[in-house]
Amino acid sequence: MESVTGFDYEGVFVLRDGDSMESYHVMQRIEDGVVHEKIVSLSGPYREFHRRDEQIICLLPERGLQLTGLSRAMSPLPGPFPQEQGYYDRLESNYRLELLGEGRVAGRKCDRVGILPRDDYRYAKELCIDRQYGVLLSSRKYLEAGEETVEFKSAEFVRIEFPDNIDASRLEAGVDTENLKARQRNWQMVDDGTAEADWRVSKLPPGFELTGRSQPMAEGSPRVIEHLMYSDGLASVSLFVGEVSAEGGSFTGRSRQRSINVMGAVHGDYHVTAVGEVPERTLELMVNNLEAVSRR
Repeated sequence: MESVTGFDYEGVFVLRDGDSMESYHVMQRIEDGVVHEKIVSLSGPYREFHRRDEQIICLLPERGLQLTGLSRAMSPLPGPFPQEQGYYDRLESNYRLELLGEGRVAGRKCDRVGILPRDDYRYAKELCIDRQYGVLLSSRKYLEAGEETVEFKSAEFVRIEFPDNIDASRLEAGVDTENLKARQRNWQMVDDGTAEADWRVSKLPPGFELTGRSQPMAEGSPRVIEHLMYSDGLASVSLFVGEVSAEGGSFTGRSRQRSINVMGAVHGDYHVTAVGEVPERTLELMVNNLEAVSRR
């Protein structure tokens, strides 16, 4: 994990999600210990991501927008695993980690690592880690379909280089940003130490715990009053709780958007939408056990 943020690199990776495939050019530069990253889409609508450590902005010139306040999870390139104390002990309580032998990605030798779930509440992953630099060259996610294991999402480098230094000018915006309308993420994190949650999941799938909670920064649309984020250290689920619209039309039931499962339900006067790259049963357990916190 330390090697991932220790040097400059440049390459092209392909993101496959179901039947969809997109390609991106990425550059990483390290300056005074700070990670600078630029990712440009090479297919579909033009998008440009800029990251400074954990802060991300996205440029959408065709829509005239500059999105700010985005989280690290919004980047199309999978990031490194967390380094906090006890993370891998927590991971191994929910997954089995196995060395699967040597692999080869983008012409480079890598070690294949399997991350296999211990139950049916999460998906399996396979990583291929560059032997020399420790960079994640490919990440594949699998689901069980009957008796077969089916790959349904992957990110893989098709070209990668490790120059001694990438000039800072190459990471500047590739489009004119002066005429782009800035749009701030309309959510703010709530400090659990100073504010009480209005909602909670009373029974969680094994290993999942609350990792964050946010609320809209202003009144108005969308009519969501609380966003709960849960994770097992690898997989994550978001629950959006809002008022039931008087006009109706709130989504209920289940749907799938590429690799993401979605479930909607009504709890009295409130509507909840659960979203995550997890099996349906994970969302179902969480939605069915969502409850309002009573005030005394």
